[in-house]
Amino acid sequence: MKRTIDNERLASIKELLLAIAEGDLNYQIQRTNEEDELETLVVSLNWLTQDLKEAFHFFSSINTRGSLDEYLHIGFVLNEEFKIISINKGALIELGISKKNVMGKSFSSLLDKNSHKDWEKIAKAINEQPDFEGNQKFLFTSNTRLKKMFHFDIKTIPASITGHQIIMIDCIQPISKRNFIRSKIKLRRIQELTDGKLPKAKPKVLLSHKDVKMVQDVRDFILQNLDKPLPSIQELARTHGTNDFKLKQAFSQFYNNSIFRFYTEERVKKAAIYLKHTRITIEEVAKLSGFNNPTHFSTAFKKHFSVNPTLYRKLYNSKLK
Repeated sequence: MKRTIDNERLASIKELLLAIAEGDLNYQIQRTNEEDELETLVVSLNWLTQDLKEAFHFFSSINTRGSLDEYLHIGFVLNEEFKIISINKGALIELGISKKNVMGKSFSSLLDKNSHKDWEKIAKAINEQPDFEGNQKFLFTSNTRLKKMFHFDIKTIPASITGHQIIMIDCIQPISKRNFIRSKIKLRRIQELTDGKLPKAKPKVLLSHKDVKMVQDVRDFILQNLDKPLPSIQELARTHGTNDFKLKQAFSQFYNNSIFRFYTEERVKKAAIYLKHTRITIEEVAKLSGFNNPTHFSTAFKKHFSVNPTLYRKLYNSKLK
């Protein structure tokens, strides 16, 4: 029995080291009741992973160059019974779950048993404080030896504002571009399996240095002109010395995203900054973010952040509290 436990822990250590090597710092090794040198190593590796994660967050915070796409957002919205009424794409990717299997279920059903007590304390505090704000690390259930851990901000919107209590549970953390692209691919595969269909694999074309520079220039152009209408693909291609077919193919392959979707996602992220840090009206935020129609803005924003702009501002704008 002892040898079996040792083999399992050694296998877990190997898996964690491989995850660290790939830049995924969200895993933890499940602890055992053993008190030996191997368990000491497990504890040390768990601490090391968290230290590396915090260091990565620090250096990411001072490196402001690049797209906000390189951030992972895991978000849940719960009702007053602590059941999931909304979940974003980031949570589906990282936890490897499908939306239809978790909607309406208790949030605690996703947590590892070692996090149940932590959640019970949070739930009790929420019941006692209608405007609760706090943070907590949670371990999630997994079919593998390793468990995923994320640090969440938890906020409630009292029933006096929305008509019924809403609990927002969010984790926002930087990720490497490689992990971001890998996560996007994983999400597409999950969606395809959920829909019961797998598309035919499209052959990838080897991009030249010139092609890479071209799509990077297009990306930079989009980021610098988010408050303006997006030019047509034909116009973008012409001004960057290529044709529309090659531009669409190269951009999609390099960024794993379409030009229009990238443009829309970046605009709502820009809007979120205005909502979080200013008092300007929702209509002005929409215009500054390149949306002429407030309804279209609200729809795009909710699709990305799971809540509408008004509720997002109530949750995150400290100037209004």
